[in-house]
This record gives sequence, structure tokens and C-alpha cells, in this order.
Amino acid sequence: MIRIRRHADEVDEEDLDITPMIDMTFLLLIFFMVTSVISKKANPDLPKSVAGDTEEVDKQVMLVLDFPEGIDESHRESLSGSQDITLQQARIYFQDNRDESIPASELAGRLEAKLQGPGRPKRLILQASRKMPVGVVREVLKLATRANVENVSVAVWIPK
Repeated sequence: MIRIRRHADEVDEEDLDITPMIDMTFLLLIFFMVTSVISKKANPDLPKSVAGDTEEVDKQVMLVLDFPEGIDESHRESLSGSQDITLQQARIYFQDNRDESIPASELAGRLEAKLQGPGRPKRLILQASRKMPVGVVREVLKLATRANVENVSVAVWIPK
């Protein structure tokens, strides 16, 4: 009897050819894409949208924080928000009374008095120019907390 020895280095595995499986997968994919029906009349039943309660802005106190009168429109466009404008220099007024500017030293007291009005919630909308320095806005927010404002919304005003 003759014995044939195999070397330990030889591996006895056969490679599996998966090319026909890939071909069949693509054929099935194409078949289902071609035979499926795409209807434009499909109208899915979507849930109804529900909006929250809207708040009446007229009942809220709106405080406007604007640049002082000395800065004209042409100079405002060149501002980058890092200029040295302090709260004492800024023009502060209530939206319902544009003609009366509020000095920074009286702001907390005026806010507190304005919020004491009948039927007024303790909410404040601060409308500031987009180019107003952040430090000035932060000072107004600190004064608003001293005036017992419960909720502050900041609106950005972009001058035209």
C-alpha cells in the first residue's frame, strides 16, 4: 500500500463563487422596482397638527434697546457688536411710548412699575438691535431680574 502524505501547509478549502447570487439579487431588485406601482393619489392619513396657545403681545411689556441718537444710520452699519457702547449711552424706551427715553439708572424701577399694571403678566420682551453689544443686553437682563420679571424673551431687531 502506498500512502500519500499531504503537507501541513496545504489548506483543503474550496472557494465559494458568489457571483451568481449577486446577479440574482440584482435581477430580483430590478423586477420589484419595475413591477411596483407608484401612485400619485396616495394620500397618507397624517395626524392633525396642534399649535400651542398664542400669547397676546399687547399685554406684555416690550422694552426697546436702541443706539443713542449720536450714532447715525451710516455708522450703525459698520458696528460689529464690540464697540464701547454702555447701557448709560443706549437709548431705552417702552414700545408703547417711543418718545420718552428711560435713563439706565431708573430702568429697574420703571420696569417694576410697568409690570404692576392691572392684568399684566410679569413677562418682558426685550427688543434689541442686532448690532447691540452683548454686555449691554446682559445688563438690561440683570436689571429685569431685579425688577421681578418672571419671563424674558429677547427679540432681535434688524435696522433697515
